[in-house]
Amino acid sequence: MTAHAVNKIWNEDRLHMIIDFEAHAQIKECAYAKAAATGQEPESYTAIYDFDDVRLGIMDKNGIGLQMLSYPGPIHALPPEESARFTVMENNNSYEAEKRRPGRFKGYAMVPVNNVEFALKELKRAGNELGLAGWWVRSSYGNLNIDNDELIPLVYLAAELGMHIYLHPGQPAWERFKGCGPLIESAFGFHVDPALTLLRLITKGVLDKCPDLKIILGHYGEALPFMLDRLDSIPLPAIDADKAINKHPLGYYFEKNIWVTTSGSFSRVAFECTRDRLGIDHMLFGSDFPVEDLTQTVEFLDSMRMTRLEREKLYYRNAGDYFGITSSQNENIL
Repeated sequence: MTAHAVNKIWNEDRLHMIIDFEAHAQIKECAYAKAAATGQEPESYTAIYDFDDVRLGIMDKNGIGLQMLSYPGPIHALPPEESARFTVMENNNSYEAEKRRPGRFKGYAMVPVNNVEFALKELKRAGNELGLAGWWVRSSYGNLNIDNDELIPLVYLAAELGMHIYLHPGQPAWERFKGCGPLIESAFGFHVDPALTLLRLITKGVLDKCPDLKIILGHYGEALPFMLDRLDSIPLPAIDADKAINKHPLGYYFEKNIWVTTSGSFSRVAFECTRDRLGIDHMLFGSDFPVEDLTQTVEFLDSMRMTRLEREKLYYRNAGDYFGITSSQNENIL
């Protein structure tokens, strides 16, 4: 059967099965507070503030069964007490969206990294009391990163709670990324920063201490699948064995702990490289909604050459098999 024929059959009976692992949401009050603190404009996407009619209409049009809600923006830019208040509001909002629209939304927890003691309590509440599925993390919070010693306890707690981590790009704080425009500061820097954060977590032995922890990267793995064989060629123990204490080559953790999404990229080369190196079982659908156009994302992925089973794994089966996440449309067919 040709790829065109497979896609035609798929599109006819897809219904609303796709699980979207990167879909941003926002509470207006929080968005405007963060904008005031950073001197930036608040998000202008109408759908980012909507949790029902507008968002569900776009989801239904594109066959999205469920969105994982994450809250963008530099919450750490607010004073600690204010950032704590807003993270509670946003986590509660995700919980309420799940209850109001069962099987259509699930939430990522947010915590204020500039208030670690409170962040630990809030992450525990989000996991135990609210039942949020994962922790949505920026790779950089200015000069704070989750691989910093003071924040690593949050990673260990997420693992203890059975929550996965979505490692989303943050603006790199390094001076070398500044002064030459958005190509370096954002387009390139947004990929380098989460890749480096993940590598630091691995080389610091965090995934050896948390062997069941799952971490998700966007953008087809932030170029790491392309570099994986090269990085695996470095023998263990590493050159600085007293600093890099990971017990296994990098590829081991990609096979066991790491998944990647399709978010924010429309590159056939990136898709095929990621599938060839990681395998379709470690790929998840992600749209970066509403920053990226959801229709364009679905149409691009529908155009990729995949078998029916590969398409089902990418769109929803991997979500159920590895993360226990199903939409109200596909929960009975897994």
